[in-house]
Amino acid sequence: MNFLIVTIISLVPYSYAELDFGHRCLLFMGSCVDHCPRMMHPYNTRCDGDTVSQRTCSNPEVRILGFTCGWSRCDCNGDLLLDEENGLCVPFKQCTTPFNPRFRPRPGSDRHQPPTNTRIKIPSHGIEDDRTTL
Repeated sequence: MNFLIVTIISLVPYSYAELDFGHRCLLFMGSCVDHCPRMMHPYNTRCDGDTVSQRTCSNPEVRILGFTCGWSRCDCNGDLLLDEENGLCVPFKQCTTPFNPRFRPRPGSDRHQPPTNTRIKIPSHGIEDDRTTL
């Protein structure tokens, strides 16, 4: 009985070798690829910190997705964005995918600037006045 169990356990690695679990999987355009296309690099989560979102033409802002682990994807190099229509990395001004107009860059600027928040108003007095009365 013990010999049978040892034999079965020793054959398990050979059965997994036939299934090719060592295949490298990088997520690109909803499918698994071996290598990233030109002008892209692999982004691995590595389980060592927060994962950031992929910059695309429809969502050019980087967002923190939180702690994720165990997957990889292809990201565009440098300041390029992924155009979801054709799967290419392009500069912001050459995007063909419609994007949210509040992320539109200001005229004359090459880089995207996030919109400023006008709802938060901090009065210039108040805090200093309270300290002087103590």
